[in-house]
Amino acid sequence: MRRGSIAVIVVSALLASPVWADEHSRGSVVHSIQDLREAVDKHWSAPPIAAPPGMRIKVRFNLDRSGAITGAEKLQAIGADPATLEAFTNALIEAVRQASPFSGFPDANYDAWKVMDLAYSFPN
Repeated sequence: MRRGSIAVIVVSALLASPVWADEHSRGSVVHSIQDLREAVDKHWSAPPIAAPPGMRIKVRFNLDRSGAITGAEKLQAIGADPATLEAFTNALIEAVRQASPFSGFPDANYDAWKVMDLAYSFPN
């Protein structure tokens, strides 16, 4: 089975700000959006169902100031039957939960990173 690609969409103010973190904190230290993507990817475990080409899952997650997940919801799930979409959505949300808390986001820009969207696409 081929793995999908993860894309993180956040407010541009976060991307323009330097991100620093304590290297010894629990969870995932992120210095960039790429780091966030890699942290979630490390915890990704695909369900034992074949993902059809073109399937897309998008979730939104909320973070508190410590970088811990306070909520997650499905925004979009297309390209497969409902059971497959649910299994992959749950797996993506679980990967985000396992990767958290995320440290390193600048507290001064909390409004820019407190809500993030994560899209997982499967190539055609």
